[in-house]
Amino acid sequence: MSALQFRSHPGNIIVMPDGRLGLIDYGQCMSFTDETTKRYFAELIVAVADNASDAEIAKAFRGAGIRTKNSNDHFTAAMARIMFGHMTAEMLNREWHVKLHAEDRVQAFPVEVMMVYRVAALLRGLSLALHHDLAVGDAWRTHAEELLSSTTAAI
Repeated sequence: MSALQFRSHPGNIIVMPDGRLGLIDYGQCMSFTDETTKRYFAELIVAVADNASDAEIAKAFRGAGIRTKNSNDHFTAAMARIMFGHMTAEMLNREWHVKLHAEDRVQAFPVEVMMVYRVAALLRGLSLALHHDLAVGDAWRTHAEELLSSTTAAI
């Protein structure tokens, strides 16, 4: 997770001769500048991929800078699962979202995290168009674990 390309829409994805996908147009890239935020974000990705408890996911998301009005763990974890986890039937239910947003509201969403979410949303949209449920947390898990194993300091 050293750099992310933020223009991963269909016009910037090419199929290479060997079948791999390639990204072009690196005009919008970003790296996490704060090591603590990067580590919390890596922990968030692993927690979502593991379908960890609401408290564990919420702690990592807050560490990455997310702030909500009521600090509700269920709401915070649900938002992380929506962004980086597998799609579930309830996520397609309007009433579920109305109830969820009655619990809490996002008050702070750091630009770095917003840009990562943008990439995740673009990738998820492309995968759904191809009838595939891409969980970005699962896809990025290996990279997050590598980052976590390369740093020895606990947060």
